[in-house]
Amino acid sequence: MIRMLDRSSIIVRVSILIALAVPSFTSPAQAQSASEVQAMVKALTGKWVEDVSKRQLGSAAPLRFQKNAKGELEEELGPPGHTFVVPVIFDGKSRATGQGKASVAWKQTAPRHFESQLWEAGRSMGTRKLEISEDGKTIAEISETLLPNGKTDTSRPVYRRETGTGTSLEGLWKMVSDGSPAEIITIQPVGPNSIRLAGSSGDASTNTLDGKPAIVTAPMVMDGGTRALRIKDARTLEDTIAVKGSAFATGTMQLSPDGKTLRRFMTVLGVKADPSAAVYVKQ
Repeated sequence: MIRMLDRSSIIVRVSILIALAVPSFTSPAQAQSASEVQAMVKALTGKWVEDVSKRQLGSAAPLRFQKNAKGELEEELGPPGHTFVVPVIFDGKSRATGQGKASVAWKQTAPRHFESQLWEAGRSMGTRKLEISEDGKTIAEISETLLPNGKTDTSRPVYRRETGTGTSLEGLWKMVSDGSPAEIITIQPVGPNSIRLAGSSGDASTNTLDGKPAIVTAPMVMDGGTRALRIKDARTLEDTIAVKGSAFATGTMQLSPDGKTLRRFMTVLGVKADPSAAVYVKQ
């Protein structure tokens, strides 16, 4: 379950995840002592604000538009190994995505300008606007997601054309700028051995720190995934994201020696790129 409209959330804003418990995918390790777990819970508790100047995209997911066997345009979405396609037909009609109760409607608003709206069970969940440059080499996107608290989460990624020609959407587009606002993570203790992690983009989960997967809730998601956190050492958590029973991204969350910053690294399995990274400062 990755948010369907914002590919940057897959890696850079990796706290926005998926929701279905599946078996743990962390490597076997000795159980942590109660004191080690409690010390980590205490160190993580608080409000963490991302330093956007230190954000690194790494293996951020691209845009992928393609023609099917009938010559109809489709968009390929989802993490590696679990992709699915949704129809891209510019008539403003809502069509099922095949992911739960979600549907999407596309329209072309002007030459080189396209817009889609996502619905879930008849309720609007957000909009997306795409503008292709005059030379056809870049796409500027504005994605607006409606959050459970009534606020709107907006990101403005930019993509560079890797395949395809002209000013049509068809082709592969690599992200060159994320354009999303600073992520804010609030971590609260849940008893002595667990944490509740809530992101400003609407995601939330309650995690033990022993590698067991946790259910994650978030707006505009696809089914079939989970996240697991496990203590590696006194300042490091291992982070594993999976969809429908198989891991697709792994990384770490590492506290600084003074406990004032938290660095997060994430790599998509099978993607040749440096890890994506984000740095958070404790408030």
